[in-house]
Parts: sequence; structure tokens; C-alpha cells
Amino acid sequence: MTGDIAILIPWLRRVRWDGQWYALGRDEVYLLFIILNELLLGVETTLAHVSNGTLRPFEWVPILFGPLAGLGLIVAFVGRHKRWPSAALLTIALLTGSIVVGLLGTYLHLASTVRPFAASGDRVTLALVVWGLPPLAPPSFALVGALGLVSRAPLDQDLKGRLYFFLSSLGVAIATVSSVFDHVRSGFTNPWLWIPTVVGTFGVVAALVVGFLHQRRRADLVTFTIAMGAQLVVGPLGSLLHLYHDLGVGNTIVVERLLRNAPILAPMVFANMGLMGLLALLGDREDAQTP
Repeated sequence: MTGDIAILIPWLRRVRWDGQWYALGRDEVYLLFIILNELLLGVETTLAHVSNGTLRPFEWVPILFGPLAGLGLIVAFVGRHKRWPSAALLTIALLTGSIVVGLLGTYLHLASTVRPFAASGDRVTLALVVWGLPPLAPPSFALVGALGLVSRAPLDQDLKGRLYFFLSSLGVAIATVSSVFDHVRSGFTNPWLWIPTVVGTFGVVAALVVGFLHQRRRADLVTFTIAMGAQLVVGPLGSLLHLYHDLGVGNTIVVERLLRNAPILAPMVFANMGLMGLLALLGDREDAQTP
């Protein structure tokens, strides 16, 4: 096995995956990761939009696109291994569509917050930025689409590795800034609220630095792995704390609290981005099959 993971764990250099049906390379593993994310984004978007009380027509776009794109990518993934001529075209179309949905959603969220046609002095306010529609939620669709296009692009594997690290840094940044927007509403009075901010910032810097390094040493990759592993811990921990907060004093489950108060799925974005970063350590399939 090759790739950065072989530098991190030297004995993996002696492992050979050639000829095995499960010998998926980094690009293919990322495509499976993208399929899972498209399906989860559909669920998360549904919960977020339902919590508003009403579903406007354009809000159905990400709700429907997420699961449809995930299922379509599964078909394309199977078709690629069966050498269907249209599999590659279907993959590119769905990934491009994910970017379009993300950019369109970002514009609509920003338009509701910035209000360009409002009276002067009321176009951008701190209250709207903090309490309005989250501007960094829709870019997740665009990030997933961009990640998929990189995995399909005929690029040098070293360049791809750098792009994977940079996209991981961007993903953790999205999770961190979104967390800050959510937690600033309470004024960060609870010390636990600082954990995702600090851990997320650590992850952003670690992934960015490793992406710029021409020669990645084991110490660099250990630091990066710790940073991404911390995201995997923060995600479930945050979900438990959100659930504890939503249950309240009487430990009563109220669906509206779970959706509007402290969404229990929101912190899992950190775990998702941490996994995204760790996958960048994998080697390419062709490299892995080199005798």
C-alpha cells in the first residue's frame, strides 16, 4: 500500500491489495463518501427547512436533489465498474448539479440576510447575520460536488492529494464558522461552546499546511491525523450535548426543540469533515496494485 497513510503507518507498505475486489483507490472511496453525503444532505436540508414551518417551492430543490443525486451516483458507480458508456457522463452531470444547487442556495440564503433592496441602513444587520438563514449551509452541496469532480479529473495524484487536503480544510472551515454563527446567539457563555471553535480552527490550519507541504513527514501526518480525529470526536460529543440541552430539565422529547433549539445533527458536520480529511491519506488504486 502506498500514499500518505503508508508514511503514517510504515508497515502498510508491505500490504498488497492487488487483485482483490475490495481494492478501491482513494478516488473511488471518495466517490462512495460523496454518495453518502448527498443522501445525508437531503435529510439534513429537509429537517432544516421543515423547522421553518413552511416549505417554499425552491426549498424543495435541495430536499429532492440530495437523495436523487445519491441514488444516481450509485447507479453511475455500478455502471463505471460494468463499463457502461454513460456512467461517466451521469457522474459529471450530477456532481455539477450539486455545485449549482449549492451556489443557488448560497445566493438565496445571502439575499435573505443581506436584503439588497431594503432601505439604507437595514440591508445588513448583525441580528440578520446571526439569526437569519445560515449562509454556509448550502455550500456543503457545492463542496461535495467539487470534491467529486476532483476525484474524477485526470490529474496527477500528488496534485489530487493537495486538492483533497485543501478541500478538507475548507470543509472544516465551513463547519467551524457555522458553529460560531450558531453559538454566538448564546454569547458563548457555556465553556463547552468553545470546543468546536478551537478544534475546528486546529483542523483548518492542519489540513491547509499539510496540503502546501511538498514533502510530508510522518510527524506532519500524525499532527494532521490528530486534528481530523479530533473532528470525529467533536461531532458525536456535540450531538450528545445538543440532545441534553433539547431534553431540558424534565428530559422530555419535544420534536420542535430537536429541530429548532439545538439541532442534534448539526455537530456531526465536524465528524463528516474529519472523515473527509482522513480519506486524503489513502493511496491511489493504480499505486496500490503496483507489484
